[in-house]
Order: sequence, then structure tokens, then C-alpha cells
Amino acid sequence: MKKQIQSLIAKGRTAEALEALAPFSQEAILLQAQLSSLSQKNRMGLINNADHSMGLNKINYAMLSMLDGIDFTKKKEGMAAASETVNESPASSVPDKKSVFFSYAHEDKALQQRLRVHLSPLRRSDKISDWSDEEIMPGEEWDATIKARLRSADIILLLVSPDFIASDYIWDTELKTAMQRHAEGSATVVPIILKPCQWQDLPFGKLQALPAGAKPVTQWPDQDRALNDVAAGIRKLI
Repeated sequence: MKKQIQSLIAKGRTAEALEALAPFSQEAILLQAQLSSLSQKNRMGLINNADHSMGLNKINYAMLSMLDGIDFTKKKEGMAAASETVNESPASSVPDKKSVFFSYAHEDKALQQRLRVHLSPLRRSDKISDWSDEEIMPGEEWDATIKARLRSADIILLLVSPDFIASDYIWDTELKTAMQRHAEGSATVVPIILKPCQWQDLPFGKLQALPAGAKPVTQWPDQDRALNDVAAGIRKLI
């Protein structure tokens, strides 16, 4: 059960993780109420997307902190009923979103953030939940968090540039895991060519790249048009 909940959290399926945890923890039921309030405020436009993401991260972090202290062999009496009262919709009604992982060099952060903007229609329609290392919470072990997210992602986006290729951490950790999972069929790896570089002979050179024609985003007359083409390509995977 613990690993199942950790997997749901890693995939951004917070409501389902809370639903699974609620029969064992009173605190999880309180977190469900927080999640319901957070979602309502977001729908009403009372908070922006950044605040909504931060709120979700806090709830997820709270759940992760609780897991080691819970005895999953014993359900608390009355917990399941209380959970149903807080959560009106069953977990099975939650759409099966694809989790997206950004592998990128920090030198390319501006383009990475712009791509996230172009993916917002998929995020708002609950088709994806996307994650990058900028969402690591204070006090979290960044290396372990990145590896956990990378292992659970459905789609791994490689934001290819000279800095991406030069990064030892990306080469030794992120790219190695990504290509292994792609070979296993447990994840889909998509190279996105941000800037001109010699990438064709690298491990991901055999994969179909975006945008169209693998033309680097920075060489398009309109970079937003290039990133929209990337978003359209990712949409086909959902």
C-alpha cells in the first residue's frame, strides 16, 4: 500500500493517493478537505496556477512525511465513511492523467517554462500533470526526488541543447534512466530540440524528435509557433 501511494503521489494523482490513505489516517481526511478547498479556489480563479501547484506540493509532501508512521495492516474505524463524506467523487472517476517529466539544463529554463505554458491546455483538461525540478520543496532530497519522479513518469521530455548534452547529471542519471525505461516500454521519451547541437549520434538520436523536422526551436522565426508544434506532438501521446 505504501508503494502504491508513493506511486500515485509521484504521478501527481493527489486525490487518489489521499483516497487510499484516508482509511488509515485522520490527518489524510483533513488533507482531503484542504485539497477540495484548494481545487475550488482554483476553479473560481481565486488563486493562480503557481499557488495551486504550491498547495498541491505541500499536500503531497505532508502525505510523504506521514507514510513511515502508518500501520497499513490496520484500518481506523470509521475512517472510510468519513473519507467518503469529504471526497464526494470516487477515485475511480479521476481521469488517468499522463505524468510528464522535464529533463533540461538550467541554462534553458526560459524555454522550458515557455513550453509549460504551451502545455497548459493539456494540464487544464486533466490530461497531464507535468513536473520539473523547480517544484522540489524545501527540505526535500533533490537527487532522490528527481529519481523518483523520473522512474514514475509516463512521458519524459528531453529538452536538447548544448548545455543539456554537457550536463554530467543529465547524462549520467536522467538520460540513462530515461533511455532504459523507453527500451522497457514503461515510458515514452521524446527529444525536443531547443538549440542547434550535435545530437543525432547520441542514445536518443534514433527517436523521433520535436518540433517538426527536428528544427531547433530557436531557429524558428516564431518560437511560440515552434513550441505550439511541440505541444501538438505531445498531445498525440495522451
